[in-house]
Amino acid sequence: IPIIIYYHLIYRVIPSNSPVIKIENSKINANIKQDNWGIPHVYSQDENHAYFALGYKIASERLFQIDIQRRVANGELSEILGSKMLPTDKKLRSLRFRRSITEKVNNQDHPINKNKKMWNALKYYFDGVNFFIKNNPLPIEFILLRYSPKPFSPIDAFAFSGYMGYSFATSVTKDILFSTLLDKLPATLFHDLEKRAKQNTINFKVLSTIAPLTDFDGSNAWVLSGKRTKS
Repeated sequence: IPIIIYYHLIYRVIPSNSPVIKIENSKINANIKQDNWGIPHVYSQDENHAYFALGYKIASERLFQIDIQRRVANGELSEILGSKMLPTDKKLRSLRFRRSITEKVNNQDHPINKNKKMWNALKYYFDGVNFFIKNNPLPIEFILLRYSPKPFSPIDAFAFSGYMGYSFATSVTKDILFSTLLDKLPATLFHDLEKRAKQNTINFKVLSTIAPLTDFDGSNAWVLSGKRTKS
């Protein structure tokens, strides 16, 4: 029984490492070949068919990730993760990522609707994602959370790009935080924060009693042990 459970939950949903991945769709003429490092290469005489194959391959390896990203942009995390995510969902929905792009798409005169080639490419890409969902077992995360992903559409891509833009706009939250601290702290103590930040000695627990703190995140950040470098 443990072997059967392992097969159904884990083994059969592991992305294929076969040198050639076949897409069982007679309407799509594209090949996916993987090199010795597992890097996929898509070949097709039709650009749209290549986008379909790309969507299919990405879904085979990152379906849960892209569904979570879509839920972040749409404010739908609490549907699968519970009521603790409601404050996050409310905040994200108030930013109107999906509604904003939907309004633009529904306006036929908006410039975003002029690029037919782009929309066609996006359609084929997400058709590939959806084809994978319909014809393959879902990754274990969906089984554990007891739900199936809804079909994807080009709107999802634009909605998440809106969230990405917001995630890089750190001044939206940081400026408010530091303005609050500047009003509430003595000037000498406020400027001392800069020194403490460089020394990584800020007591954030104490600071949070003065003003609500936001996440201090970064992009592509990494840490290297001092034992592994001479510099």
